[in-house]
Amino acid sequence: MKKKVLHVGLDVDDKSFHIGAFCKETGETFELSTRPHAGNLMKKFENFSDKNFELKICYEATYIGYSLCRELNKNGYSTQIIAPSLIPELASNRVKTDRLDARKLAQYYANDLLTPVHVPSEEDEHERDLLRSRSFLVDQRKVLKRHILSACRRNNLNYMSETGGKNHWTPTHERWLIDKINKLNGAIKINLEILYRQYEKLSEGIDEFVKEIEKLADKENIKKKKMRLIALEELIH
Repeated sequence: MKKKVLHVGLDVDDKSFHIGAFCKETGETFELSTRPHAGNLMKKFENFSDKNFELKICYEATYIGYSLCRELNKNGYSTQIIAPSLIPELASNRVKTDRLDARKLAQYYANDLLTPVHVPSEEDEHERDLLRSRSFLVDQRKVLKRHILSACRRNNLNYMSETGGKNHWTPTHERWLIDKINKLNGAIKINLEILYRQYEKLSEGIDEFVKEIEKLADKENIKKKKMRLIALEELIH
């Protein structure tokens, strides 16, 4: 007997997975929920398989990333991740933080109204995580730089006024700052010493990430060469 196609929409969050299912051929609908784990989800899907349904599953791109999609596909469940920005009605009727309920997601999926996103390989995703982590440290360092400069201004340590220098965080500025810190006493000295050590540690961490990204970028792979460009664009900050 030919199986009927059952389109399944998932609404995933930390507390539960909500399942909405729609069979375009018969008009049947189903709504279920389960604990937020792929194993529990697949147990629910077994009920549909017993009813002679072929499942086609989708969920919106969310914090959960690609892991659920990979796990379901690995176990024989055809699954795609949907681009939220391309879902009908988003432009005018939907608040950005709202979730499309699972049932309507399934209906849209059955009517070819959704756009799936590309699911990268696990290796590619791990490499992207290198970039994300480097960017995280770069952002932390920017915040720390501003904090150090504010502490200096509050204590009348003004590099540009004193030296005529035009830019902070150059080698010349860093040498000036270290010299000033060494001549201080008390709590301000302790404060700036600790802050500057943190700045050095963050810089070392960023350099480590860049070296690893460079190793990947040197391989003969266009995607990895793109990673190199992305990684290098923030090095001046």
